[in-house]
Amino acid sequence: MTLSRHRVRLIADNERLKSKNAQLESEVNRLRTDDDYVLRVIRQELGWARPDEFVYRFRSDDQSRH
Repeated sequence: MTLSRHRVRLIADNERLKSKNAQLESEVNRLRTDDDYVLRVIRQELGWARPDEFVYRFRSDDQSRH
């Protein structure tokens, strides 16, 4: 009985990991082939801006309380 439950859990984990792996493979492919996507990721993750652009940062409600 315990082995059966453990097996079911492992199968579910395996499916979840397969799905995550497919998602990551898709993202890697986009990073290799889609320049617009790469630019969007750079802007979001690193806060990058072009020399002729201004970046405005607004405090969230949590930050303004401190």
